[in-house]
Formats: sequence, structure tokens, C-alpha cells
Amino acid sequence: MTAENVAKLIQGQMRYILHDPHISKGRKMLMIEQFRNAELAELQTKQNYGDVLNYFTGMMRFLIREGTLRNADTEIMAAQFSSPITVWINLCDRESEREDEVMELVRKHVMQFFEIYQK
Repeated sequence: MTAENVAKLIQGQMRYILHDPHISKGRKMLMIEQFRNAELAELQTKQNYGDVLNYFTGMMRFLIREGTLRNADTEIMAAQFSSPITVWINLCDRESEREDEVMELVRKHVMQFFEIYQK
């Protein structure tokens, strides 16, 4: 798996997250309601932190096993990789006209991440 392939995969996932009507509405509703409802706050944390970090930690482990990335702390690698992406999704929710700019930032981010961690 190359950095370019990973960048395209992440961009595709982001576009799906941003444009699927059910996911988009659900994500925005959770963002607003987390401050009024403790159960929804817990769900927001699970979905936008725990699940994201678990997914990307698994991805880092896979890429290390496959010999693509060098061995390092996979949880920290996952946080370094996914946190900017989460921020950029939130930015696109507020300023949808910046989506193309964000997609280029994602590409650059993935390329630099691979430059740092590639074996």
C-alpha cells in the first residue's frame, strides 16, 4: 500500500462521511446534542475518538506487519495520523466551500506521514 493509495482511500472516506446524508446529519446532531445529553456525549466520544483511534491503530499495525511502515507506537501513530483528519472534517462541516483545499491538505498530510514513518 503506497502513500498515494492511502491518501486516496482517506479522501474517499472523508467524502463519504461529509456527503452521505444520514452520516452527515447524525454527526452534526451528535455534535450539537452532546452538550445537553450525557448519553449522546458518550456516543460522540466513542464514535469520533475511540472508534477512529481504534480503526487507525489497526491500520498502523497492518502497515507495520506488511513492512510498509517502521515499527513504532501504533496508538501514537494513529493519533498523529487521524487527529488532523478529524479536525478537517469538522472544518468542512462549517465551511463546505473549503473541501477541495482540505482534500489537498489530507494528501500532503498522508505523504508527509509516510515520509516520516515509511520503512
